Amino acid sequence: MMKRSPMVDVGKLVPWRVPRHMIGLLLMAGLAVSGCSEEVTGPDPGLEDPVQGQALPVNPGIICQEQHPEGGTRVEVTGENMAPVPVDLPGNPTVALPSLSLIKQATLGGQAETGTTITYGSEPGETNASLLSWESQSLMAFQVPNSLTLGDGTDGMLPTGVYDVQVTNPNESDATSMGALAVAPRPTVEEVSPGLVCVAQGSETITLTAQTVLRIGDNQAVVRIGGNEFTVDSTDGCTPVAHEGLDAEFCDTVTVTLEQGSLPAGFHDVVVANPETAACVSDPAADAVSLRVVDAPEITSIEPAALCSTELPATVTLVGTGFLEVDGELPTVTVNGTDVTVDSIGGTCEDLETQGATVRSCTEVTVTLPDDPSISAGTQTTVELTNPGTADCTGQTSTQLSVAGPPTVTDAQPSEICSDQPETITVSGTGFVDGATVTVGTAQATSVTVNNDGTELTAEFSQGIAPGTYDVTVENAPGCGDTLEAAISVEPTPLVFFVDPPVVYNDIAIEATIFTTGLDAAASTVEVVADDGTATALTGIRSPTRFNRILGTIPSGLTPGVYDVRVTSDIGCAGTLEDAITITDTTTIDIASVEPAFVSPTEATGITIAADANSTALFEATPRVYINPNPAQTGAIATALRAVEFQDDQTLSAVVPGGLNPGTYDLIVVNPGGEVGVLTQGVTVTSAEPPLVTGVQPGSFDAGTTPTATVFGENFQSGATVEFTCDLNGTTSTPSVGASFVSATELTITPDLSNVSAGNVCLVRVINPDGASFEFSAVSVKEPAQNLFPFSTTSSMQEPRRALGLEAGRPTATSRFLYAMGGDDGTLANAKTSVESARVGVFGALGSWFDQRYSLPEARTLASTAIIGRYIYMVGGSNGTSAQNTLYRAQILDPLAGPEVTDLDAELGDGTTGLDGGTWYYKVSATFPDTDPDNPGGESLPGEVLSVQLPDRQENIILTLTWDQVPGADGYRIYRTAAADGDADNVELLAEVTDGTTTSYTDDGQTAVTTGTVPLPPGSLGQWRDMTGSALNTARANHATVAVQNPNDVSQYFLYAFGGRDASDTLLDSYEWATVDVAADGTQTVSGWTTGTRTIGAAKEGLVAWTVTNRESGDVAAGETYIFVGTGFLANGQSTGAILSGFLDATSTDGDLMASAGGTLDTENGISTGRGGAVGAAANDFLFLFAGGRNTAITNDQSTEIIAGPDLDNWNALGGGSLPTPRFYPALASESAFFFVAGGADDAGNALDVVEQTVK
Repeated sequence: MMKRSPMVDVGKLVPWRVPRHMIGLLLMAGLAVSGCSEEVTGPDPGLEDPVQGQALPVNPGIICQEQHPEGGTRVEVTGENMAPVPVDLPGNPTVALPSLSLIKQATLGGQAETGTTITYGSEPGETNASLLSWESQSLMAFQVPNSLTLGDGTDGMLPTGVYDVQVTNPNESDATSMGALAVAPRPTVEEVSPGLVCVAQGSETITLTAQTVLRIGDNQAVVRIGGNEFTVDSTDGCTPVAHEGLDAEFCDTVTVTLEQGSLPAGFHDVVVANPETAACVSDPAADAVSLRVVDAPEITSIEPAALCSTELPATVTLVGTGFLEVDGELPTVTVNGTDVTVDSIGGTCEDLETQGATVRSCTEVTVTLPDDPSISAGTQTTVELTNPGTADCTGQTSTQLSVAGPPTVTDAQPSEICSDQPETITVSGTGFVDGATVTVGTAQATSVTVNNDGTELTAEFSQGIAPGTYDVTVENAPGCGDTLEAAISVEPTPLVFFVDPPVVYNDIAIEATIFTTGLDAAASTVEVVADDGTATALTGIRSPTRFNRILGTIPSGLTPGVYDVRVTSDIGCAGTLEDAITITDTTTIDIASVEPAFVSPTEATGITIAADANSTALFEATPRVYINPNPAQTGAIATALRAVEFQDDQTLSAVVPGGLNPGTYDLIVVNPGGEVGVLTQGVTVTSAEPPLVTGVQPGSFDAGTTPTATVFGENFQSGATVEFTCDLNGTTSTPSVGASFVSATELTITPDLSNVSAGNVCLVRVINPDGASFEFSAVSVKEPAQNLFPFSTTSSMQEPRRALGLEAGRPTATSRFLYAMGGDDGTLANAKTSVESARVGVFGALGSWFDQRYSLPEARTLASTAIIGRYIYMVGGSNGTSAQNTLYRAQILDPLAGPEVTDLDAELGDGTTGLDGGTWYYKVSATFPDTDPDNPGGESLPGEVLSVQLPDRQENIILTLTWDQVPGADGYRIYRTAAADGDADNVELLAEVTDGTTTSYTDDGQTAVTTGTVPLPPGSLGQWRDMTGSALNTARANHATVAVQNPNDVSQYFLYAFGGRDASDTLLDSYEWATVDVAADGTQTVSGWTTGTRTIGAAKEGLVAWTVTNRESGDVAAGETYIFVGTGFLANGQSTGAILSGFLDATSTDGDLMASAGGTLDTENGISTGRGGAVGAAANDFLFLFAGGRNTAITNDQSTEIIAGPDLDNWNALGGGSLPTPRFYPALASESAFFFVAGGADDAGNALDVVEQTVK
């Protein structure tokens, strides 16, 4: 019943308050209020005790000690007369409010426990006053935060237990609700049992050992695990909460059901959440109680998956995931419901943290299958694995374990199949079961199908099988099989990897080379297949060297387009190279000319091919060139030309092989990009040898005249005619030419030059009556005063050079080069070793100079040079210190002498080795030992560029190149583009073969090219040889050298050295000569030197030597050769103009010059003013002298006519024919109709790089 005091009507309350202690003092003093004389009293509050089933006087009746919301948990107190007291102080009426106290009487379970009082004051500044609110005489409220001021003045949480709630009015009358508020601690979890569960296949019950798990009325606590919330099934160890108004209890044991699939695998915190109004949650971090949840085990495979019944008992391994070992206990395994022995657990294992147990999860379990009737041949067994203990989920095999008896194999068809392509084999026998494996050799079938009665199976090999003869083995289980020996023969399927040429002009039939791999017999057919599937067989297919290199004729007239090439073996295995060739009928390159257009039927002939500058397309590096009979010859096909050289986009040089049938041929040029040019009947292979022009005498004619001249050569026929084509700065003319036959080696001509001006350069064409012709470059037209046409400046050398050597040489009959060697920079001590060269065009245009790879063995300046055939000789010279007696020699390399790639072979790589698809370019050169007589320690020009267009294959392709052995070579260098689809001109060193007998190289794509190391270009010299066995008798520098053919023996030359300065700086008046014998193949041997019996007059240096035959002057009889020697510097330092001569004739047996005088050569008409350091040349019945001087360059160049005797006429100034750049110690070379003067020094002594030229 509500407890209260007598009521007093306080009337109307005012909104002022007075402190409670002041009211007490007033009451104690008996002061009158509002002027009354009676003692003032207030109402007595009233509060009920809690009674179960009735409204709670303090609500909520139970709260949590902690985890309150911000501001605290609101607790309402319901009663009566919780009244403020008005206080009417004079001038300051106010009101006083009730206060509240929580007085602990017992623990939560009801055990008496006093001494704790928490006060909520009613006045500002009093304890916890801010947490108390008066709302009416029947309702007050207070807040319970996570921290408030306790009875001892400290701050903290409200202690747990059961509290009386007391309200005290301002008049200090109070009321108490006994045991009205219970304060519970948060729940705590101490243990979960079991700590390991699997709910993947069913529900599991767990028990929590805990503290203060509440039930409040019908509201139970909940359990939270892994993000899911579970209701409590039951509780135990419960104690009622000591609150008369509540049906509540707190428990220490909780049981929860985890439904199937309710939790993911993992290690999950276990959390208890109490119900409202004491809804605290346990702290997992503090409790540190977790539940290990695992998935069901999964068996993914059994190894082996099949067993032979004769092998039982047998051990098998179950492979999968989630196999558990719990406290040393292993899973259980059943086979067809029969327990089997579990031997071990292993594979990849992981320790699983689990409370109360040691657990690891593994991927393999090994068991022993017994020899049991339930596991016998022909049965399909079901294997189940159940994890131990409370994780007792079960895993079953997705595929069954097969137990079978051994089969028998009686046949396999077809007995012959193709390699490396999908094949299906049918095997006959008995006892085959599902799951059987079939192997052919080591290749295992990718799928096997067994018929119902087990007598036949079909095996598919989707990846193909390598070539060979193989056994066929069928196994129902490992070790449970039968083998039919040598049952299958796998024949190679040809892999077509390249077709040469890749671009074909459809107006010609051409023999193609088809490169394959895998054939062990000749191919039965080779076809080109159009986009629409139309196949055209190549004719005349053959494999003359090996089966995988097939020659076949692509017929003319094919429809333009891109074609596959298909090769079929003798048993029908077909391999196809897609997009192997392109057939085109479009000509976009206009070919202007081929020279010579008539070629030998027996000898290889060099030709030059010119494109019209205005054509739609021009030449690219480097085209294929063919000639094809027109009209067609029976069975004839196009012939590829050799040594094709890309000179520029309008000029190619090539070599027509000998041995072709006489007739007219179309010339076809096919660019790498597919552009085609055709010159119809542009080349004629003659029946007899075609004419060859070796020279014209004189080589220069007066403008406006009709001179008589002699054309020298070979194979001239009676009735031959001659044509001139003259050019002056791009303007051409064709004057008429009279011709008369003298002999097969000589014609007399009379060109009408009445309308041809000086400065013209004329090509001379000799045409035999059978139409065969040859064009010679060139003769010149000059002023009638015998002056030369003015010199013009052409491309400069790369280095300034004084006292250099300069020679003109020809790698082939149609390619011409200048070679500049040694010299110095204007200072003798700075002698040079370098050599450079430049190409000379048909009309004398000089290309850019480029460095030769091979330098001189030692620096040389003031040396002299001569050329004989393909060999350049450097005689003597100074090394910058003194004169030397050396003879150096270098060979102009032959473009036809390089290794020719004759074969290609291929095999598939493994995806990392091998070459990518695309076009690859190769060149191969030969290297030579230091003992080689022609190119010691040097390298040859490369053979023709080989382009290989490889298909895109995932495996990549490994190539093997094979080439012809080069005589004398001690090794080879292989050059290749750095990557597919590079430029044919940008090949770099890939590898070296250091054995001259090894003529193949396998490119597996694993070796990188050496950047910047490239093959020798056309026009290169070989390595210089120091001819130590042919040293001069006397060291000489600043001397003169010439080479002349022995009139008595065309296979022999004499090499001369005249005058100069010896090693002791003494000037020489002697000369010496060496014999050079030329073999049929052009190689040369040099004898020792012999000193001439005569002198050259006064000792001199800086002199000039001229050689004159009837090619240079008609006043020299056939069979005679004159050498004129003169000018130079004397021992006193003065220059001399004296000139002497000696000669050889058909009676000469050695190189000793003959003369009419006694001990000296014959004296000739010399130059009136002395000159040294000059250069000279002989042409057109004249001797010429250019440049010279010692410290000041001479500008007055001179010439003299060779007259009957032969003698020399008076010397005269050239006038306009003089050099534009005065210089001394230059060098001169003569090529065709042109003189070239290079280098020298100017008046300041500076070396020059200037090159000037004129027509003769």
